[in-house]
Amino acid sequence: ALVGKAPQLTRSIQETLAKYNLHFNLEVQVAEYSSRLLSEVPQVLRNASSLLLGLVAVVILTIYLLIEGPALQASLMLLLPISHRPGVRRMGVEIYQQVGGYTRGLLVTSMLAGLTTFTILAVCGVPEPFALAALTAVSDALPVVGLLLALVPSTLMALTISPTTALIVAVAYLIYHQVEINMIAPRVFGNILEIGRA
Repeated sequence: ALVGKAPQLTRSIQETLAKYNLHFNLEVQVAEYSSRLLSEVPQVLRNASSLLLGLVAVVILTIYLLIEGPALQASLMLLLPISHRPGVRRMGVEIYQQVGGYTRGLLVTSMLAGLTTFTILAVCGVPEPFALAALTAVSDALPVVGLLLALVPSTLMALTISPTTALIVAVAYLIYHQVEINMIAPRVFGNILEIGRA
């Protein structure tokens, strides 16, 4: 749908920019950017596959340690001198609780991000709001790049409706992201991990 509307969108964007005395050939700019982007595709794919494999490994290890953690801890205790076991056991319990709490916190913030995104996209009439909300929920767990991974596809999909809708979606994503990192995440992680409690 976006590709079919590309000429119409290009004209609309150029007309809007011309109103503000910003004149440049958008088609030439897009062609130059596309050629640069295509030359970087192999590196991007390598980085993306590396990131994906890393994420899969982290998820598998986290699930394994959450399920088998107590049994693994008990086995490792047998290797330690008896005098060190109580301290190591307390440390293991604390680590287990903190990792589990952090994982639960990520699930809560990711679900909130997905629900909020679904609401924004549905209200704006953007196609495929559920798929984009699911992408947002998953990418919300990724620091730094998560916002970009969620924002770009949703904004492009909103662009199929209109440039105004795309702008509304982008601004709504950015506002939600700021609310999440400054208000929601500190409360969720503070309560779950008991951060800041004396």
